[in-house]
Amino acid sequence: MIADEMWQGIWVPIARSFRDMGLDVDEPNFTMASDIGPIPQDGGNYLKFLVVLRDAAEADGMVEHRRASVVALLNDPTWGEEVEALGGTEAVTDRLFPAFVSTVPRMPASTAVAMIDAGYATPDTILSASDVQLRAFDGVGSKLLAALRERANTASEPSAAFVDNLER
Repeated sequence: MIADEMWQGIWVPIARSFRDMGLDVDEPNFTMASDIGPIPQDGGNYLKFLVVLRDAAEADGMVEHRRASVVALLNDPTWGEEVEALGGTEAVTDRLFPAFVSTVPRMPASTAVAMIDAGYATPDTILSASDVQLRAFDGVGSKLLAALRERANTASEPSAAFVDNLER
């Protein structure tokens, strides 16, 4: 599971088997729930995929480099089924490393795309833009402008176009 909250993805120990409890009964072939639907009790390929994905996403380096590593991993045909079940490469990548402007509270998605396309993708470019330039985007009024400036002022990596959603 790609956890959004710290409480998600908790592993629970396996109970004793029927034979361990003195019953001469074969264990049923159970599955367990996941964010992509039922998976084998041992996690199957999905667990392997999540481990590899987490390693790539949490490697040392800048957000842009780790994001590129994740995109390469997600495009590996080995993980095609898992990636598709999670909504595709872009959905997974954006969930782990969203575009900076899309993390501004109440930012319409269409406005974020327009700002990125116009070159306002990083905190630095936001801070160097005038109020008039930013308010020219559809949906940017005084409240959103204030939120955009505040978010840019508190960014941990002023030159990063993407945010590390894994930082807790």
